[in-house]
Amino acid sequence: MQAGTGAKALSLAAETQFDAVVLDVGLPDMDGYSVSTRMAEMCRTPVPVVFLSGTATAPEDRVRGYDSGSACYLIKPARPEEVVAAVRAVVRAGDAGRGSSRAALRVAY
Repeated sequence: MQAGTGAKALSLAAETQFDAVVLDVGLPDMDGYSVSTRMAEMCRTPVPVVFLSGTATAPEDRVRGYDSGSACYLIKPARPEEVVAAVRAVVRAGDAGRGSSRAALRVAY
């Protein structure tokens, strides 16, 4: 699934249990950090977030991402195989503690 805004991502997360979310930090309606924090508050089980950003690339941005619930923080331009590998890794880590439905959400603008 794909959402173009933070609001749409939160709406989808309320309806679907995702195994992972690839989340851009720069969204048109809210920042990805806020989306990640709100997802963590509303989801029954933790959803691993892979942040992707081409603008929020400083160490303090990455720390903020990890503090808001990110399992991984990639810098754009990231190669597609790197993004896929990061998602596989966070899903594997999540599978260790729960069953998997293999649903993923991509939120990018």
